[in-house]
Amino acid sequence: MLLRSGPSAPRGPQGCGASTCRARPAVCSAAKVMNLFGDAVNMTPPIGDFNLDDRIRKAMSEEKGRSYVLDFNVGKGKEAFNERTTFIDHHVPQNRIRGIEHINPLLEGKPSHDYPSCTTVVSELYNSWDHLSALGAFGDVGKKALEHPQIRKVQEGS
Repeated sequence: MLLRSGPSAPRGPQGCGASTCRARPAVCSAAKVMNLFGDAVNMTPPIGDFNLDDRIRKAMSEEKGRSYVLDFNVGKGKEAFNERTTFIDHHVPQNRIRGIEHINPLLEGKPSHDYPSCTTVVSELYNSWDHLSALGAFGDVGKKALEHPQIRKVQEGS
């Protein structure tokens, strides 16, 4: 979960938020976005809890800028979402919330194997491939991440 003050973050050429039981991939996505935005604030529910707690719901309701939900499939707390909420994810979408921007290539019919992690979605969206892109992909799918051409390039140092 990232909260950003001010105007929306720069948008990439693609339009492309959900969950993971492992923290590393989500942390890599958050780190990439925080590096891109500069002034983002990271808010994360306790590991294994896929609900927005009171602290996060309050922060989202008070946020005047855009809230980004990364790699997180929300259970409880959806009432905190508004037109300033953007989901960025790579999982098969369980349900789409009206009025919320969803950035997920699977919603556009793209194959899931092209997006093994949320970091690959963020990396493509902002054309920013680096060690965090690879680490997030490895955290989600292990050595299969090397099947992704951009991850392979990062690993080879190209």
